[in-house]
Amino acid sequence: MIDQRLLYKLLGEKIKDARLGKKPRLTQEELARKLGVKRTSITNIEKGIQKPPIHIIYKLCAIFKMEIHDVLPTVGDVLEIDTKLRLKGFNPVNVPPSVAQVINKRIISND
Repeated sequence: MIDQRLLYKLLGEKIKDARLGKKPRLTQEELARKLGVKRTSITNIEKGIQKPPIHIIYKLCAIFKMEIHDVLPTVGDVLEIDTKLRLKGFNPVNVPPSVAQVINKRIISND
């Protein structure tokens, strides 16, 4: 299962990193104007509170001259198994879904 909360948190972090890494840096207000949204939407997207529509993600990629895979977290980064393992002090790196399912079953049966 995908941890949606983690998905949007990581997506927001990547968007913020792209905004601050752009030369010259963009303010939230400037990015909002380019996207046709309010500044508060940018704030909430960067915090992972607001779920950006797919067309906004594509607009972001065009603005930052990035590919979609550079903005979206990997599946392994947002699997619920990763969240459970992190809570237990383990930091997995891109666990394949088939392996995650096996580990997830073992963790759930041990909880």
